[in-house]
Formats: sequence, C-alpha cells, structure tokens
Amino acid sequence: MPEVNDVTTAPEVADVKLLKENEIVASVTSVSMSCDNDDAGCEVDTGARKEVAQTGESEINEAKVSEAKVGELACQKDSFLKSMETCVVACEANDGGKYFVRFQDTVLFPVGGGQPCDHGTVEILKSGESSMGVSSAGPVPGRVFRVENVVRRGLEALHEIDEALPINARVRITVDWERRYDHMQQHTGQHLLSAILDRKVLPTLSWNMAPCEEAVNYIEVTKAIPPKKVAAIQSVVNDIIQRGCGVHVRVVDPKDMDTSRVPDDYDTETGTLRLVCIDGIDENLCCGTHLDNISQIGSIVLLYQTPGKGGNSRLHFTAGNRVTRLLTKYDFDLREMNKTLGCRVSEVGEKVQNLTLAVKKANSTIKSLMQELAQRDLEIIHAAIGTQKRRCIRKTDNNVDYFTAITKGLKIPTDSEFTFLLLNGEKENASIYVAGSEAQVVAAKVEELVANVKGGGKGGKWQAKVTKYNKSELTALEKWFLA
Repeated sequence: MPEVNDVTTAPEVADVKLLKENEIVASVTSVSMSCDNDDAGCEVDTGARKEVAQTGESEINEAKVSEAKVGELACQKDSFLKSMETCVVACEANDGGKYFVRFQDTVLFPVGGGQPCDHGTVEILKSGESSMGVSSAGPVPGRVFRVENVVRRGLEALHEIDEALPINARVRITVDWERRYDHMQQHTGQHLLSAILDRKVLPTLSWNMAPCEEAVNYIEVTKAIPPKKVAAIQSVVNDIIQRGCGVHVRVVDPKDMDTSRVPDDYDTETGTLRLVCIDGIDENLCCGTHLDNISQIGSIVLLYQTPGKGGNSRLHFTAGNRVTRLLTKYDFDLREMNKTLGCRVSEVGEKVQNLTLAVKKANSTIKSLMQELAQRDLEIIHAAIGTQKRRCIRKTDNNVDYFTAITKGLKIPTDSEFTFLLLNGEKENASIYVAGSEAQVVAAKVEELVANVKGGGKGGKWQAKVTKYNKSELTALEKWFLA
C-alpha cells in the first residue's frame, strides 16, 4: 500500500497460470529493535539485532498455514531483518517464461510507495511436495536463485524466479543489504524533506527515487523555490538529522484516514494501513521500508531544480551514502576537466565560460562563411540554367546553414528544363534537395537507390533526410544523375 505521495505504482502483473497453492496459516514473528533517543541523538545497536528469522518446521507441516499479506511482511515489520527461513506457498508461470513464487513470508519488499523493489537470493534448504510442472524432488538443496523483480498483486508479494519451486519447499531468503539500506536512506530522507517543505507551504505533489547508480532523486512541488530558501531548507533538514529522532510504524484504522490515494487493488478492509511516524515531525501513510532513526540518513543535499508539470518545480536531492559517492564523482569529473582545460580547479568556471563564448563566436563566423559560400554557389547554379540541363553539388558535411541558404535562394524558371541536385552530407544524418523540371523523376530514383531515406515534395521541389548511406549508394546516385 503506497504512501500518500506515491508516484510509483506496482507494474501490471501478467495473467498467470496457477500451478498449485496450499492454504497455510502461521506467521513469522518479526524481530523488533527499540531505540532510545534524547537531545543528543540516538545511538543504534545494529549488532544486537537478529539478522535471521525462522518459521518452525512443525508449523509448516500443519494442515493450515497462512501467507503474510503485503503490509504485514517481515521486511515491513522489521526493515533491518536481512535474512529469514520460510516456505513456498504457491508457484505461478508468467508470460515472460519465468515464475512468480509466493512465500509464507519474505524479507524482499515489493515495488510500491515510490520505492523500487528489493533484490536478493532464494536458497533451497529442503525440497517440498510435487506440484504441476515440478518434479517431486524439485531444485536440489543448496541451489541459489537471484530475485530482481518483486511485485505486488493485491495483498500478495510475487517473486520472479527462473525456475518453478515446489509447494512447501523450505528456503532461505536474503536481501541485498546495500541496496535496501540505500533505499531506506532515500525514502526516509524524502519523508523528512517533504515534512519540512510542507511547513514552508510547499506540499509534495509526487516524488521519484532514482536507481542507486543514477544517484539523484526529485520531489515535485507547486512552484520553484528561490536559491536562498533552498539553502535554508537544506540547513534545517541536516540539523534535524544531526540531532536525530526516532522513526516508527503505527497501524491505523482506514476509517480514520484519507485513503483516496490508496491503489484500487489494495483491500483496505483486510489489508494493513501503515503510518510511518518521524517523532514530533511527520506522520504519513506509507508501505515502504524505513530507517529506525533520522540520524541514519547521514545527510541530505539539495542540488538543483527543473521544471515539472504545469508551473510545478522538481527539487532534485540525494541522501545517505549517495552523497559521498556523488561528491567523489563530481570531484573526479572536476579534476579531469581541470587537466583538460589546463587551469586550477578554482578557475574552471571562468575557463568554461570563456570557451563557451569563443565557441559561439566561432559558430557565428562559420555560419556567415557558409552563407557566403552558398551565395557564390547560387550564382554558379543560376549561370548554368541556360546552358546545362543538370547540375549537382556534393558536400562532405551536412551543414544546415548552407542547405537553408541554397533551398531558399535557388530560383529556377518554370519553363526551364534545368534540374538541380544537392547532396548535403556523405555519411549519417545527411540531406538531399532536388529542384527543377525532373524533380519527381530524380526523387523516385533516390528512393530506389538509397535505403535509409525519407522525403517528400511536389511539383518542382523535393527534399529528404538520409539517416545513413550504405556503401556505394551516394556514388551510384551521383553517377546516375550526371550520366
């Protein structure tokens, strides 16, 4: 069940063929961790936390054992639980040639609440019962399967796995901890940032968590924020992070909450609504995994803004360990630029500005020269109209200024038998222009000889774009035209 500010919805789950499903009733007791906090902050003893949860063998062998629902998954009850032993509840073939497997419980979070799904592994500990399409033995104990797609279907968490797993097979599920912790730093960071923005009368309309390798997320607000105000908000947010305060989840009654933005396929009557609370700062409906304390975010950096929908603005930010990685990358890029430009780091901005102005000036000069060249060629073409029937100009580069000057400046009398062909560019992204009495004849030949061409025109004019010339096409076209 995603939070109020959710913009990432679970992907459509393909129609699946149910292989077999046992009804199971038992639950995994999640391991909790308390955190004392004071004005100086909160110190978390992660070493004391249990990292593996187990469901008893005797419970799994009972006739009725229940499957944990989304909202009550082990990963949602304890987001620091890294591994657990559980069993297969159901296995379904999907349209992608793989299988959606459901477990009694899971430490892998399905996509939702603006948060991508967890990645992890499923290790076979003990084979289960025979099921349709699966041998009685099933995958041998010790086999490990990668899981990189976990989706929500209603209240079910579906894990995409390469092979079918037999019902009641005993497994150990382990989360990719670095990815999970990164997601928690970004997600809890977003909750804190949105709470502070809300106090500034800048409600969060939506947000997007970027993949770890892309580093930068964004929050969409109703208007652009002045730079000084952005700096002030960043200072407030990081001051709160340094002081630290607890984060906890409270289960609430749907009757007491605005559920208008809860997905239609999430049953609020039988499902669990979770309120993620940052002590004394924020309370927000959310299904995602979160940190235990704000101090675990480390820091948040507000980077830049880009236009959003309508008059909205997207405030780009990053948090947690991404800040260090991004700073390291920016420093490396800056020093490489420093080497290329041959100046001190402090002079890079001025150097780039000067080079930009120089490039603009050079481009302006080139434009003027190409226009002058086009005027000279137009004089030659116009002089040939009375003495020749065909004239071709072939340019190595596809210069737009030259092409525009020729097409606008060429004047061929309607009663003339003259035809002109311009081949502007010789390799990729080239252009062709034909004008004169045989324009449509030449156009038909161009389409016959050149494979990657698309053009149009009528009467005495026709022009086209060529994405890429194949070998000998251009030479063959020019040779035919001048024959």
